[in-house]
Amino acid sequence: MDFLLLLLIGVIFTAFAALVFAVLTLLLGTCVPSFEVSGPDDWTFFDFYKRYLIIAAVYTFVSLPLGNVFLGILALAVAYKFVFDADWTVTVVMGTAGGLIALVLFLMLAAAVLSPLGLLG
Repeated sequence: MDFLLLLLIGVIFTAFAALVFAVLTLLLGTCVPSFEVSGPDDWTFFDFYKRYLIIAAVYTFVSLPLGNVFLGILALAVAYKFVFDADWTVTVVMGTAGGLIALVLFLMLAAAVLSPLGLLG
C-alpha cells in the first residue's frame, strides 16, 4: 500500500476515533453517576477531543504500520496514562476498553469505506 495513502487513512481514522472517544467519555460522564470524568469543571468537548487525538494517534501509528493490534492497545493505554495523568488501574481498564473500541472502529472503517474503494487487498 502506498505510504501517503496509509498516512491519509491513519489521519482520518485518528480524527474519527478521537471524536468517538470524546463523545463516549462525555456521555458516560453524564449518564452513569459512578463514571467520573477527570479534569477541571470547565473542560469542554474540545478539551477532551484534543487529548483523545493524541491517544488515537498513538494507537493508530503504532498498530497500523506494525500490523500488531496488541501493541497498539498497550501503546493506547500508556498514552491514556500520561495524557490524563491516570493511575495504573484506570489506565489498564480504560486503555484496554479504548483499544478494543478503536479496533472495532477500524474494522468498521475498513469494511464500510476502504474495502468498497478497493484500498484493501
